[in-house]
Amino acid sequence: MVGVKSINIFSELDRLKIQWIASSDNEIKLKCPVHDDSTPSACLNTVEHVWKCYVPSCAASGDLVSLLAYMMTTERSTILADLQTRYPDLAGISEIPSQTVEKFHAALSKAGPLLIELQNRGVTQAMM
Repeated sequence: MVGVKSINIFSELDRLKIQWIASSDNEIKLKCPVHDDSTPSACLNTVEHVWKCYVPSCAASGDLVSLLAYMMTTERSTILADLQTRYPDLAGISEIPSQTVEKFHAALSKAGPLLIELQNRGVTQAMM
């Protein structure tokens, strides 16, 4: 995640002509790219490089790369490849194949003791 944190959020949003407003020292508000948004309902943490939509029926979230992918209506891997041309720290970062993610996600639902421990640490079903 260190590489992703090297991305200049403001430069990337300006490059894409995405409007935003400051909401606190470490967060900005912007329109959610996942649903038809007339007012900014998503917050992007400029320190952690993560975002979340606060409309209950949407609740989309992710890291900066996923936000940019939604905004550009393209694949995450395309955004990552584009970012790697401007941010040397991202070299070598690659996508995990979706089949691998699905395989481990399915295995997680069968891992009883692990699920209990994750829940004890505050991980909810919605997060998984």
